[in-house]
Amino acid sequence: MDVKAAARLYNLSDYQVVKEIISRNDDDDKRYMFLIKFADNQEVAIKICRNDFTTHERVFGWQKLCEEYLKLGIYCPRIIDSINCKASETIINAGEEFIVFAEEVMRYKTYEELIVKPNFETIKPTIIESIGKVAANCHDRLPFPSVFCIYDTFDATYTVDENYENAENFCKTAKEYFAEHSEYIDKIWSLFLQKRKDFEPVYRLLPKASFQSDLNRSNILIDDMRFAGYIDFNLSGTAVVLSYIIINEVCGYRLRTEDLEYLMDENFLKNCDDYLYENLKIISRNYKFSDYEKENICLCYNTVYPFCCWSINALLNTVVEEGKFQYVKSILDWVYYQLNRSDIKLKDS
Repeated sequence: MDVKAAARLYNLSDYQVVKEIISRNDDDDKRYMFLIKFADNQEVAIKICRNDFTTHERVFGWQKLCEEYLKLGIYCPRIIDSINCKASETIINAGEEFIVFAEEVMRYKTYEELIVKPNFETIKPTIIESIGKVAANCHDRLPFPSVFCIYDTFDATYTVDENYENAENFCKTAKEYFAEHSEYIDKIWSLFLQKRKDFEPVYRLLPKASFQSDLNRSNILIDDMRFAGYIDFNLSGTAVVLSYIIINEVCGYRLRTEDLEYLMDENFLKNCDDYLYENLKIISRNYKFSDYEKENICLCYNTVYPFCCWSINALLNTVVEEGKFQYVKSILDWVYYQLNRSDIKLKDS
């Protein structure tokens, strides 16, 4: 990748490439980042992308959303206009068309970059509180969905939404390796489809907001062992607030391999619920749930939580790969239990 054409879009002075990162180089998804220092001491991170979800419309939306986060005191590197006053530009490299945009060099290290890290659970409440602030205050919604949308798709390459895809993959894997449970797996699949059908008209009427939508630890910035903000808004977009905050990357409990033997233990299930409710309480410090959200949280939970963010799929794959077949029934029981619950409520803060 020749960075010269991209660099000249932001500054005409001489420059040096401080660092080059090729984050993806597939036929249908190419992403490059160059940390550039110009002769006048301006430093920028120039991103050059060729994929279906990086478009001029989306970059402009990410730029606006970053400004909303900054207004709320949640740090993120600004997307800088080019010398042509555009949020993004187009260049041709080796006969291929690429989208170019530039960000300020981030002020802080990510959680993953730190040698000495804070306990993640000690900074999680501040992260969750920031999400409540965004939900309550970012009213200028982006005209495209986040990766966590349901029923709609994130971009043209997706044939189904992630929630459906995760459920379908789970049931296919379970039936492939554990055919003796096929009848039970079919029951789970049918129940999931029914919940999705029941939830869709509700989902369309629930309040929405735009979020960064990629809360992995390589995107969370830390300053003095405290949460400071986010980088990487390329999965951001508009999502239903209630379904977004239920996922296990936000308020829900993320299952781990060490939880396998406790999945249907009464105390374990209660602790997971307590974790969810405590985090929802943190959200409610800033975001006030509507009566309609309160009425429909259980159906939302049934539809979204069992198959969100690859968690249960990762657990099932661990069982397959490591031969821990004694836990298969517990995993199926856990999924069925979550799909069939009627006791999830939004409690008063």
